[in-house]
Order: sequence, then C-alpha cells, then structure tokens
Amino acid sequence: MAESRAFADLMSALILLRQGLEDVSFPLSTDGADEARTVRRVLIDQLDDYVLPRLLQIDAPLLAVVGGSTGAGKSTLVNSLVGRSVSPTGVLRPTTRSPLLVHHPDDAYWFEADRILPDLPRSGDEAASDGAGLRLVASDGVPQGVALLDAPDVDSVDRANRDLAAALLAAADLWLFVTSAARYADQVPWQALADAARRSTAVAVVLDRVAPEHATEVRGHLARMLIARGLKDSPLFGVPEMALTDGLLPPDAVESLRGWLLDLAANPAFRGSVVERSLLGTLRTLVYSAHQIADAAETQVAEIEALRVEAGAVYDEAANRAARELGIGVLLRGSVLTRWEELVASGEPARWAQGRSAGLKDRVSAVVLNRTPPSAGLEAAVHDSVSAFVVESTATATELVAARWHERAPGRFLDEVDVVRSASAARERRSRATEQATQWQAGARAIVRTALAATTTNVDRVRGIAAVLQVAALGGAGGKPTAMVASPATPVGSPTAEQARHLLGRALDANPSSMIDRLVDDLHARTRAVLAGDRDGRLDAVTALGAEPHHVEDLRKAASAVDHLRPANSQT
Repeated sequence: MAESRAFADLMSALILLRQGLEDVSFPLSTDGADEARTVRRVLIDQLDDYVLPRLLQIDAPLLAVVGGSTGAGKSTLVNSLVGRSVSPTGVLRPTTRSPLLVHHPDDAYWFEADRILPDLPRSGDEAASDGAGLRLVASDGVPQGVALLDAPDVDSVDRANRDLAAALLAAADLWLFVTSAARYADQVPWQALADAARRSTAVAVVLDRVAPEHATEVRGHLARMLIARGLKDSPLFGVPEMALTDGLLPPDAVESLRGWLLDLAANPAFRGSVVERSLLGTLRTLVYSAHQIADAAETQVAEIEALRVEAGAVYDEAANRAARELGIGVLLRGSVLTRWEELVASGEPARWAQGRSAGLKDRVSAVVLNRTPPSAGLEAAVHDSVSAFVVESTATATELVAARWHERAPGRFLDEVDVVRSASAARERRSRATEQATQWQAGARAIVRTALAATTTNVDRVRGIAAVLQVAALGGAGGKPTAMVASPATPVGSPTAEQARHLLGRALDANPSSMIDRLVDDLHARTRAVLAGDRDGRLDAVTALGAEPHHVEDLRKAASAVDHLRPANSQT
C-alpha cells in the first residue's frame, strides 16, 4: 500500500513538473534563452517518450536503442543480430531515414500502442523504410523482453534525423553505441555519450569493423576513453572487419553481443537493474535541469518587469511634461490665436456681456454667405489643437518606450515597436484624442449652461461663451491671474488669456476662476487618460509574452517534489 501511494505521488509530481515546463516561456532573447527553450523541449519530450510511459509499465521489454555515427554499421549490426535483413543498408547517407524497432512477436502489444514515443505513428514490417514514423518488425531473432531500435545517425547531415536520433536515445533503457575503428574518436558521438553518462543511462559500446591486427590497440584506446568519460562500467564488444554474406555478418562475429542480450532477456533482475539505472538517472537529471530552466525563466520574468517599469516611467514623465506645457499656454498660438482675434473683432463677446447674441441681420448674412460664426471657428480650432497636442504627446511617449525597450538586449526582439508605428495604432491614437477633446469641449458647454441657466437658453451664446472659457483654460494660469512670464510660447498670464478671462467674467457676470480651474483639471485628466490607455496597450503586449513569476515558482515546487519522491538509490 505504501509503495502504491509513493508511486502515485511520484507520478503526480512528474505530471506537475511537465505542466510547469510547459507553462514557463522564453519570449525574450536574453542570454541563454535559446538553450533554455531547447532544453525545456527536450525535458518535456523525455517525460512523454520515456519517463512517464516507463513508470506506468515498468515490466515492459527493455528498449535498446542502437545509435552512433554515420557509416558505423548500425543497420548491418541489427540485421546480423536478428538474422535477416530488416534495416536498409547502403553507401548513401543517411541510410536510416525512419527508426526501425525490432521486437519478439510475443512483445508486439507493448509497442503497437503509443506506450513509448507516442508522437511517432506506427507502420508495419512491409512499410517503406523511408516513410514517416516508427516501423515495427516482429522477429524471433530478438529475445523476448528486449527490443532493438535502429536510430538515425547522431551526426547525420539531415537536421531532422539528428533531432530524432537525440529523442530516441533519450527514450532508451539501454544505448548500444556503435562506432568503427575509423570513427571511434569523432566528437559528435562522444557528446551524446557524455549526455548519457550525465543521465546515468546504461550504455554498451560496439567497436565495429576492426582489422584483427589493430584490434588490441584500438580496443585499449577506446576503453581508456570510456573510463575517462565516466563510462567505465559500460561493456565493450568488438566486431571484426569481415566479408558479408547476403548483407549479414557471420553469426560468430556478433556472438558475444548476442549472448549478452540473451542474458538480459533471460534474467529479470539483470534487465530490471539496467532499466532502473537509466530511469533513476533520468529522474535525477530532470530535477537538476528543471531548476536550470526555472533560473532562465526567472531571468525572463525580471527582464519583462524591467520593461514594464521603464514603460511606466516614460508615460508618467509624458503626463508630467504635458501638464507643464499646458501650464505655460503652448496651445494659445497658430489657428487658435487667429480665430480668437477674429472673435474679438466681431464684437460677439461684447454682445454676450450685454446678454445679447448676433442680430437677425447678421445671422441671415452668415447663412447666405455660408460663413462660419467666429465662435464656431474658434471652437473648431481649439478642438484641433487639443487633439493634436494629445496625439503628439502620446506618440512621443510610445516612440520613446519602443526606443528604450530596443536599447535593452531582450527588447530588441519585441515586435512592439512595429505595433507602435503601425497605421492602425496611429488611427486609434487619433480617435481617442479626438474623442477626449470633444468630451472636454462638451464639459465646457455644460459649465456655461449651468452658470447661465437662469438667464438664457440661446445655444449660440452658450457655445460662444464656452469657447472663451476654453481659451481661458488654455492660457495656463487656471483661474488665477498671474504676472507676465517671458517664454518662446505664449506665456502664462498672456494678453490673450487675460483678455479671455476678463470677457468671460463680463459675460457670466461672475468670477470665472472656479470654472476655469475645473476645465483645466479636466483637460489634464483627459490627456493623462489617453496616455494611460496607450501605456496599458504597451504593458498588455508585455503581459501577453506570458512569462509570469508564478510559473517559475510552480516549476521549482514541482522539481523539488520529484527530487523528494524519487528513490534514494537514484543518487548512484
């Protein structure tokens, strides 16, 4: 009962570990991110292809993956062990284009389903050797309890073959490493052997195609290399260079290796020790590698948080800068100033002060001549100026965020700069600014209507006085008159702002200070709202990258749980 509970706990922890590996992400190209992405995928595949299936079916036949370098004679060796040609051989490379699994007929049910290598579709004995998927061959030449998997070359010229070879070796209970007298010192196969040694995967080495006169020297050198690389317990088998008969080596050439495989099959304890060594070693390296992945993911989280902080600081400064510029009356210039002068010259403000609007003759003349009333022209100019100011402030902030993000190594790989500069983003920014300017002017009219509620219902008069109120608010001094301040732009307390304030007081027959203050505050709030919306869009793009702190913590917890639950003898 205790063993059953321990097994269930370990399986649960491994499933959580797999989920933790799926959840962490590496969207930024920080140092080590590429390697972390690759290792994360390898760990997930190893859990799917080997660890979880093997734990669920611990009594399944031992899977011996035959791997090695190009031209080492792997397929010939497999054919010779089986006693018939089941794997293609030849001089063209790569020869083994799809993996071949040879098993005893009574072991078929272990491999026909997706117990191991679930992502590889199965095909039968007569299927083309270069078809996609795992080709299954049943043969009495393989002892029951052991299966041979002929894998692509680990140094294949085909990248897909190299990747598949690595995945198959990661799913092996036993690796039969085949090399030749001419290739045994090649670097790439030894890198794969080093990985096997780190995982404590059981390895047996076959030295193939050795001339009898050089057998002792080469075998001794290879044995020393195995010892130096942590593989001193790996059995070493020699296969002499011999002529083939119907593509097969003579039976006595592979007799020692065949006998060792028969011993594995006949001795459950021996076979179980090989499986246990590979499985427990894999669990140990899974835990270690998962913590490394968590470290790399934590770096991503920290970098993404730095991007968030930097964006927030830029938009905060943009809001402060916009407030300062509004505070010195930068919008009282250009068309706004021109339309203001036209309004004053029209005599309309003087009539409002007397409680009158334009006469019938003036209104008819304006309609006939299709002239825009001076107050309407001023209001349109103010609207355009406010909209343009908000758009420019926001666009400047978004461009600065993009530039600063791309100064950072991880930021250079964000697509956000393209989003910022896209036509759709510019249209959206203008739309938000236009809407806020329209609502701000509507607020000015509401203030005036409230102030005049008992004295007028004339719409033109309300709009005209509201336009004057907007000019007073754009003067920068709020409702408080201030001294003239020299400035390249229209200064605080400029004649225009003071004149608007004076006319507003006469038209409303009241001190307009509180009304101006309300409108100034409203303009600042609306400018900040547009900036905040743009900022939130940038931050949403960062959040969408998916690197979250809780994913890192979940992965660490799962790795620690597996480490705690794995059997103690996995330290060996």
